[in-house]
Amino acid sequence: MNNVKLLINGRTKGLHIYISIDNLDEIIKDEERRFGEVKRSLKLLDSFFVSIRRQVSKQGAYPGMHIEKVTGNRMHLYIERENADQQTCMKELLRIAAFSYRTIAALNKNPKLESIKSAVIRIGADYGWFYCMSLKDIGRQIDEETSAGFAANYACKLQIIARNGSLALSEDDYPYLPSTVKGDFVLSHDTKISKYHPDKSDRYYKASLSVLADRISKEGLLDFAEDDANDFANKLNLGEMRYRKALSRINLDSITEQESVKFYGAVIMADIRNFTGQFKDDDSNLAAMTQRARSALSAMIEAVLKNGGTHVQVQGDKEVAIFPADPSSKDGETLKAVVISALSMMDAVRKADLDLGVGISLGYAYASRIDTRGIKDPVILGSTVTEADELEDEQAKSGEIVISKDLYDALGCYEESRYLQKYFKQHNSCFVTSLGLKSIMDQEEVERLKKDESQRKYYGAYLR
Repeated sequence: MNNVKLLINGRTKGLHIYISIDNLDEIIKDEERRFGEVKRSLKLLDSFFVSIRRQVSKQGAYPGMHIEKVTGNRMHLYIERENADQQTCMKELLRIAAFSYRTIAALNKNPKLESIKSAVIRIGADYGWFYCMSLKDIGRQIDEETSAGFAANYACKLQIIARNGSLALSEDDYPYLPSTVKGDFVLSHDTKISKYHPDKSDRYYKASLSVLADRISKEGLLDFAEDDANDFANKLNLGEMRYRKALSRINLDSITEQESVKFYGAVIMADIRNFTGQFKDDDSNLAAMTQRARSALSAMIEAVLKNGGTHVQVQGDKEVAIFPADPSSKDGETLKAVVISALSMMDAVRKADLDLGVGISLGYAYASRIDTRGIKDPVILGSTVTEADELEDEQAKSGEIVISKDLYDALGCYEESRYLQKYFKQHNSCFVTSLGLKSIMDQEEVERLKKDESQRKYYGAYLR
């Protein structure tokens, strides 16, 4: 995959924001159970993010605010401009947070969407240094913008723990909030974020989005119109929407707003550990780090495509991919392929003097496209996707591949994939290995030679 071009811009400072629908998995499951289809949930997601895009795109409304991409149930935005000081960024964060809360409240009441469960959003944000990257491969139609750095990563983690209609901020950001809203924020603790903080701090600030939206509205700072929020959702025509089933590699470019895909298979989340921590503050090793990142990301995507998977997107320094399979057939080859892909990634990234944390789950999921930046971004949705994300983020240490129990059990059902089971050891409710493909193949070769020698001795004794 030598045609991949990766550009990493110099270090910059700004605010990262993650806005997500907290209970999207529940909404999807409930709609499918009640209606036998998933249409309204996808339209809710699309309408919500389109409304945010339109708001951010308004001339002069949010100077320097960019939408990076949608990753499943969440949208990633960041503010980057010369005068993007921390205090100004906090004011703009409060405005977009209030707008997002008002928008989801309006969509929950929309007649075309009210038959599904009400959506609850959560937001996480952090200010700091980060790097913007662009990844292109014209031959394989890959053209992505992404960012990496502590601020981007920590904002995502804060969004995860926010929950229940809240906005979560780092402790360092709290002093820069307007004095009128500081009293709405509560100092909170969560051990889940301590491992990501350089000082191992579990402290952060949290506020109710409902309270913030009311305050921002009373101060006359909220630019919101309910008719605008409902405009896109009102165009919903359930008769025109459909989703098909996929039993093999999915061409994400063929998916449209009207046709999404339900598939059974594996989801891979593979994250390069401590990547941005290796950049020097003065960017003196930027060229070298760009080359290492290009080598690693190229190899990760190549491992997916070579083994029959589908590249979905790069999220920061994380590769996201899917391996659709046929649940009604004995598809051990696909299960073997997804594990071989992850093992190959581990070897390739280690050659670039980097390391991975990988999570892989197995089950049903949905692939669709969501309108962001005026572009239809590919997204994968469902509890199987969430599980892979959690396995990578919460279970996999640096240098580890963690697979779900469902995938581990499925590997043992087929002759072609059964041998891989012995290389994974149980940890809690999942299974872990720190090996790469070469180590496993070397061990398999030793086992084969031992078996051959044993057979020779047996037949030799028998002939005597």
